[in-house]
Amino acid sequence: MKKLMTMLLILIMTFSFSSVAFGSELGELDSIKDVVLPDKEKGSITTTITGTTDEKGILVLPSYKDTEITKVNVKTGKLIENLKKQKNGSLEYYVAKFEEKESKVELILTQTQDKTFTISASKQKETFPGNVKVVNYKMRNNTPIEVKKYELEMGIPEGYELYNIAGYDPELSYKIFAKDGTKYGSFDFGRLSAGKDIKFSINIYKKGANFNFILWGAVILISAYFMYKNKGVLKEAKELKEKEKLSASK
Repeated sequence: MKKLMTMLLILIMTFSFSSVAFGSELGELDSIKDVVLPDKEKGSITTTITGTTDEKGILVLPSYKDTEITKVNVKTGKLIENLKKQKNGSLEYYVAKFEEKESKVELILTQTQDKTFTISASKQKETFPGNVKVVNYKMRNNTPIEVKKYELEMGIPEGYELYNIAGYDPELSYKIFAKDGTKYGSFDFGRLSAGKDIKFSINIYKKGANFNFILWGAVILISAYFMYKNKGVLKEAKELKEKEKLSASK
């Protein structure tokens, strides 16, 4: 029994050591920020990555499903080889080799992705306007190392308005904002372990002619009600104005 326990302990220690060594050999991902802009079901993804290379100048980067990198912009550091895709079990990622070893680097990847979004009827109840739809976006950290901070900004599909961000505690760090004429929903997911999946959902609605008609109708009704409730005040104001004109003419 003691022999078995000793062997198990050795195996656990060996596995732990090899895992740590494996991780450190691939650099460290300090932060990843994705800005996703929709084009129907496709998407344009701008990924800003900051990290620390290992002793060989290596840093691994996530490879998203059905995605093609169209541009690599290195902000800090110098790439000495093209990005290479590598697979390890169910994980598939890029390997970036820099001239700088054990150093901070930053790069921006411009990517296009097929089937970025799924749009379906929202489960949100009692909404105004009606016909609210939900847009779902999924991402996986398919590198063998942890991402220390992951942030997502997702643009609203053309022709739609943002209703809200679905399924998040209002006390958590999500934001709704506009930039360059596009509205965004964003969320800071914090740490992502190796292989972890995330899902981001927003509720949207299409503001068509019917909605505009209802909106303007409501404005007219409110204005008419205001005038009715204050007709006495308006009459007095009119009489006062006429008296001022008469005084001025004398």
